Amino acid sequence: MNKILTVIQILVIYFILLKSKFIASKEINCALPPPNMDIRDCCPIPDIISDKLGANCTEFQRGSGKFSLSPCFVECIFNATNIFDHDREIHQTNIRTFLSKVLENSQEFLPIMEIAFEKCSSEVKDVLDKRGPPSSIHHYLQHDMCSPYSTMMVACVQAETFINCPGDKWRNDFVCNNANDFLKKCATFSNDLDKEN
Repeated sequence: MNKILTVIQILVIYFILLKSKFIASKEINCALPPPNMDIRDCCPIPDIISDKLGANCTEFQRGSGKFSLSPCFVECIFNATNIFDHDREIHQTNIRTFLSKVLENSQEFLPIMEIAFEKCSSEVKDVLDKRGPPSSIHHYLQHDMCSPYSTMMVACVQAETFINCPGDKWRNDFVCNNANDFLKKCATFSNDLDKEN
């Protein structure tokens, strides 16, 4: 679903690169990020926000009738699925039900994304509690009264899915392998917080 990737891509890049840079060698330098790329070229990560789900939240659309990943739009979708409660605690059963539906043609991603939701839930909460939303999405928050939590969760889940992409889905080449190695070594929410504190 290319319509809703722009904000997600900005957030995924933020969480993947975490203000670092990458060099193309065996030695990963967290100060040098990989070149800007679409992570779906390396791993065909399924969309977890479908047109059908988006249709239930049209009041939060922006722009020329396309679905938007404004925080209110994503929050509406996650509220409709009851994935999180008001304290941002995940409901594992609801996540499994939600993912089973949206991943019905990509079941190999189900256990990876379940684990990603659990991991990302605590990491995103920590980021928001300690320092607020990343500066890369402040522009999108200016007119929204909703929390960036859900949007950040989608970006984090995509980054975690990229790191743990099923082997038979992974494009095994230099660019993708180096991006994955960079992510594994350099990009975690807690590492980013440690660098800024």
